[in-house]
Amino acid sequence: MATLTAGSGLSLPCLVLLLLLGIPGAGAQEFQLLQPQGAVSVSAGETLTLLCSVTGNPPAGPTKWFKGSGPTRQLVYEEKGSFPRVTRVTNTDTDYSIRINDTRPEDAGTYRCVMFKKGLGGDEEIGSGAGTNVSVSARPSAPSVSGPPSRAEPGTPVNFTCTSGGFSPRDITVTWLKNGVPLPAPQTRVLPEHENVSYNVSSTVGLNLSAGDARSQLTCQIEHSALAAPLRGTYNLSHALRGQSLLSSPALWIGLVLEKMLTGAFLLFLFLRAPGLFPDVLARSPPATCSVCSLCPQPGDQPPDGGAAAPPAGLSHGAQA
Repeated sequence: MATLTAGSGLSLPCLVLLLLLGIPGAGAQEFQLLQPQGAVSVSAGETLTLLCSVTGNPPAGPTKWFKGSGPTRQLVYEEKGSFPRVTRVTNTDTDYSIRINDTRPEDAGTYRCVMFKKGLGGDEEIGSGAGTNVSVSARPSAPSVSGPPSRAEPGTPVNFTCTSGGFSPRDITVTWLKNGVPLPAPQTRVLPEHENVSYNVSSTVGLNLSAGDARSQLTCQIEHSALAAPLRGTYNLSHALRGQSLLSSPALWIGLVLEKMLTGAFLLFLFLRAPGLFPDVLARSPPATCSVCSLCPQPGDQPPDGGAAAPPAGLSHGAQA
């Protein structure tokens, strides 16, 4: 008769068979895969560290990292293969933590550390970590403000649009200001409307322009969790107003001519009252008291060589005798 072990309810041959088959719980040491991070938030461009370790005595086999779950899960890291942005933190048999460099919005998702054991038909999955949910915060781009395609007359309603993109998470606040004063009821839309790795925003505000808006400025202000301070884009409303043409305004012509005349008169006044301001001009000009006649020889003048004075022009030799 076979002898039964105390309290087991199994005969000795049965226990031996279980040990030979390697059935879990029959003498094999247990192991536990630890993934302590429930959720991690990182800014785009930073380095993300995902923790995973094993305790106990796991069977021989690789440990891999996956993003997502099910048949569509994406392999993130394993010892074999090339993963340029992913590296092991330490190269030990108990720590399987990894680093992801230069994180991007598309890196957001749930990551799991999965252990395998070697089998005749390939690696067999035997354990998985609880999973770490990673969110990547990305800054919105600088806001760009655009006005109407053509200039408008004063009193005409005009729409202005502010756009920005590449941000995550989805929540964003857009505020319009005219000369620093908030404008009411802008129409703001964030796309895509479904969950995505990054988002774009477009906001539109309408204004009735007046002639005085030629000196006004419109500001689009964006606030987001990834920003330490709001981003602003500006638009000068003079670019949207249709101004008067110089040819169609005689008053502008007259003002321009008067300006040139006054400028010329002022320069002439300076020239006459302050000759020292224009030494080069005066050096090339004859003295104010000089005349053409004074440059000619006069009767009684001695020639430079001390000889007799030259006869006046027009006298013949006979007259001189």
